[in-house]
Order: sequence, then C-alpha cells, then structure tokens
Amino acid sequence: MTTNNSWDLSLERVPAPLQRKIVERCFLEFLDDGNGFNEPVVFLRFRNPTGQVTLRAPANTRGLKLRLAVVGGLIPGSNQYPGALVAKTYTYIGPHRRCLSQSLELRVRGRKLVKDFLKVASDSHLNACNFVDVGGNPCGARDYI
Repeated sequence: MTTNNSWDLSLERVPAPLQRKIVERCFLEFLDDGNGFNEPVVFLRFRNPTGQVTLRAPANTRGLKLRLAVVGGLIPGSNQYPGALVAKTYTYIGPHRRCLSQSLELRVRGRKLVKDFLKVASDSHLNACNFVDVGGNPCGARDYI
C-alpha cells in the first residue's frame, strides 16, 4: 500500500500531472476534528482515477482534498498558530468517515482542471494563513469557506 501524498501549498506546488487532472465533482464536508470543533474540507474528485502507483500518488487516487492545516506551534507573543492550505490525495469514494453530516456537492461547470481550483486559492491568498488560539485549540479554518 502506498501512502497518500500531501503538499503544503504555501511552500510547494502539487505536481503538474495532478494539476492537469479533470475535476468531475466537487464536495464540501465538515469533519469532526475530535476537539469539539469542525473542519471544512473541499474534495475535488477526478473524472478518471490515477492508474498505477507513482511518486506523486498511490494507485487509484480518486482526487485531492484541500484543507487549512496548522503547520507550526503557537507564534511567540501572540495567540496565533501558522497555517497553510494543504492538498492531499485520496483513494476512497463517498463521504469522509469523520463527516458530520451529508456532503454538499458544489457544481463544476465546464471542463475544470485541478490547477483552476488551486489558482483561485492562490489568487485569494489562501495558501498561507493563521489560526487563532481558543482555549488551547487552533481555530479559524471555517474562514476558508
């Protein structure tokens, strides 16, 4: 079994072959983070899954999930944690096992590639962010929506 790959989009790019994948469907899910908060995640499902294992993705990769993630400890002298938009491959079909409710499908019009979605995030300056400390828990990922 090959592990799913992930990329911190504030530091690196998703490999070009994955950026050129056609997105057939897009879903928004709120996942239980285990701390009483929820985490929004956008799932981009490819029209065609990847074939064999590569350095970029495991076999049968169905798409990429996009989420804001904490990428460091509490910033000294502040109440904030550094965060970044992270893209990660996934191989399953259906809602994530931690999905709090139903998936919300967002219509994909026309022929859209993964790179089109990543460009919107980049142009909106979503690749790097900060989370606010609330009772010892980093919060703020819902601002991404």
